[in-house]
Amino acid sequence: FSVDDSETFEEVRRLRELILEIKSSDNNDIQPVIPICVVGNKSDFDDKRVIRKEVAESVICLDWENGYVECSAKENKNVVKIFQELMIQAKVPYDVGPAIANGKPRRSSLPECPTSPVSKDKGMPKRNSCAVS
Repeated sequence: FSVDDSETFEEVRRLRELILEIKSSDNNDIQPVIPICVVGNKSDFDDKRVIRKEVAESVICLDWENGYVECSAKENKNVVKIFQELMIQAKVPYDVGPAIANGKPRRSSLPECPTSPVSKDKGMPKRNSCAVS
């Protein structure tokens, strides 16, 4: 949800109830443990905040017994923590690499290279044409 929009928090409440309803009907009388992590985005909007952090934590962590993380996608703050919280809730062992844990940006996956194939005899990129006889 967005911390500057109370309607998004109400949508989280509605979605959570729907998830619990569906999961409960799947398991008949057994109350399932469902890993849920609610994320309060735009934590950098202190002056525009509508949902106070204390209120969100109280409702989500104490009343609902779910995980809660506030983040700022714009500032890349606590984004990794969201996934860590989900792993904790799901009881999945995890190990975050040091670069990710320190918030360092990832390097590019692929080096830049020419997109057209190289001609074997000239070392130059092939032209995208063909000779018709």
